[in-house]
Amino acid sequence: LQKNLPLFSEGEAQELTQILSKMKGLALDTEAELERQDAALDGITVAVDRATLNVDKQNRRMRKLM
Repeated sequence: LQKNLPLFSEGEAQELTQILSKMKGLALDTEAELERQDAALDGITVAVDRATLNVDKQNRRMRKLM
């Protein structure tokens, strides 16, 4: 019978666990930042849409005056 040897030593497993924990933290931080930026972009989109409507309205008024 063959004896099954572990794929990783205890130290390697611990190091891998630490690396994965850091990667998970980075992923969660990235997700939070993306959500924050998405909310900011939504606000900018609303402001740009409002400004576009205002410019279009002013353009129509200028054409009537000409």
